[in-house]
Amino acid sequence: MTDSNAVIDWLLGADPAIRWQAMRDLLDAPESAWQAERAKVEHEGWGARLLSAQDPDGQWDGGAFVPAGFDSQQWKQHGQPWTATCFALTQLREFGLDPACERARRTVELVGAHSRWDEGGQPYWAGEVEECINGRTVADGAYFGVDVSAIVARLLGERLDDGGWNCERCNGSRCSSFAPPSMSWKACWNTNAPAAAARSRGRLGVRARSICCAVICSAA
Repeated sequence: MTDSNAVIDWLLGADPAIRWQAMRDLLDAPESAWQAERAKVEHEGWGARLLSAQDPDGQWDGGAFVPAGFDSQQWKQHGQPWTATCFALTQLREFGLDPACERARRTVELVGAHSRWDEGGQPYWAGEVEECINGRTVADGAYFGVDVSAIVARLLGERLDDGGWNCERCNGSRCSSFAPPSMSWKACWNTNAPAAAARSRGRLGVRARSICCAVICSAA
């Protein structure tokens, strides 16, 4: 059996992005203590390193979903590079960058002013057409204090019959997959009353898909 104290000590010895969450969630540390640790995300470790890679216009790697100039041939050869703006914002949210800090507020402003989605040139905080991307954008925008209610309304109108989402819906898919429902459902979790029905149906859809995956794996 793993020594829980050793695991906690290991987490506390990690980056501030990990340490403050361990203090809050595992040690029930006073808010003043974990908030002080959380504030380090902006200036130390992984958070500071990611922020140092930010472009002057607020983006990362010059693009919203893929780097500037990244074409279909490069996609075929190398796959998704995961270095553009949407992935950086999600990572900063998961690191726990304080949305009220000056750097976060400035980033939100710059991204809104300069970043446009690769798919159709839409302003970043307006979202685009793909459910996975829009679910991620809602989660990040809500965390950083952006009004993303228009994207939420779009997502609620794009649910499939099983209550979930599929980023291949526009290509004919009618059964929800795992990633889009989990992103979109979590993104809608803290929204207001119109999202309540979606949350309920989304839970059922994700649960059903999980059961199906478990049955398939056990039979393999």
